[in-house]
Amino acid sequence: MSRKFEMRRCQLPCWPRVSLIIALTLSLHSVEAQDRHPLQSELEGLWTYEGSGGPTETLLDREAEGILTEAAETYRSNWRIEEHDDEALCRARSPAALAGSAPDFEIFDGGVSVHLIAFEQVRRVYMDGRERPAGFWANKLGWSEGRWEGNTLVIRTTDLKEGSLPSPEPLLFGGPEAEMIERYTLSEGASRLSVDVILEDPTYYIHPMEFSFEFVRSDKTLHGIDCIPTLY
Repeated sequence: MSRKFEMRRCQLPCWPRVSLIIALTLSLHSVEAQDRHPLQSELEGLWTYEGSGGPTETLLDREAEGILTEAAETYRSNWRIEEHDDEALCRARSPAALAGSAPDFEIFDGGVSVHLIAFEQVRRVYMDGRERPAGFWANKLGWSEGRWEGNTLVIRTTDLKEGSLPSPEPLLFGGPEAEMIERYTLSEGASRLSVDVILEDPTYYIHPMEFSFEFVRSDKTLHGIDCIPTLY
């Protein structure tokens, strides 16, 4: 994570889960190859959200609404569903949308990479310390690199193309300064998975947003999405 983020965070009020954020200041910029972690294969399978209360997408709204920058407000005023709404247009969705909606997702262990499958999209998380290709273009899935910190898989995703997140009012995430940090921690017995996510995008949000979810294993299969474009 950038020095810029660390300095900015020190000037802000403390967050409820300060220990989690401090942990994320560990070296994430230079991901080096590691020996394959014994828990990596245990991550495999389908995971479903275990929670109660209102719809999970309201979490994103509550976090984001009070911290929009002027650039975000300008984007919102110019937003048009027929041009920008990924969900309505059946386009690829940013993995940052997971932070707001917590859909079922599947993990596949590919050894040198871990594949995260959600929204009928496959995101590859490279575990072998490879450099991002020189000609890599920013896209909706971004570039994801992972490493193990103890028994937690930490994933840093950058190069995310700008896109709107699910919300009653349009929310933007992505661009040169945006990054997403995810932490996946298995319970003893590997039956539960704690997922902590931090979204940082200083262009559109005054400070980072933080989310935590609990998932449990499921014997279901990921359902397909028959999307019909909604144009107005």
